[in-house]
Parts: sequence; C-alpha cells; structure tokens
Amino acid sequence: MNSLLHIFSPEDIYVISDGSTDRTAAKAREYTENVLDEAQNRGKMRSLNYLIQTFSLTDRYDYILFLDGGHDHRL
Repeated sequence: MNSLLHIFSPEDIYVISDGSTDRTAAKAREYTENVLDEAQNRGKMRSLNYLIQTFSLTDRYDYILFLDGGHDHRL
C-alpha cells in the first residue's frame, strides 16, 4: 500500500476484501477509508463490479486501475 501512496492519494484508493481471512480490510483502513469488507466470497470479477457500483467509480473516474494483492501481505 505504501508504494501506491507514492502515486495516488488515499481518497483515490479503493479496496475490497472478498471473504478473506487475513486482515486485509483492517490493514487497508490504516491508509484509506474506501474499504469494503465482504464476508461472502463473490469471486474476483463480481467483487470488483460490486466495488465499482458501491463507490460509483465509473461516474467519478475516466480510468480505473486494478491491482491484486494476491498473497503478498505487504499492504
């Protein structure tokens, strides 16, 4: 997450934790308020769509960059 903050401001970073059991959402909230912590695992594409809709991202941005933390827990 620190590397993202060199490029983007916290208000432009959005995170969804999709049924993960690690502390992704809690850790992300240390950097941005734009965090969704979903208990249900919707799958990657449905989760991204849910994030886009919840925060109305296509109404607010011309471009959206998706990054997947995968199993790298260095948020």
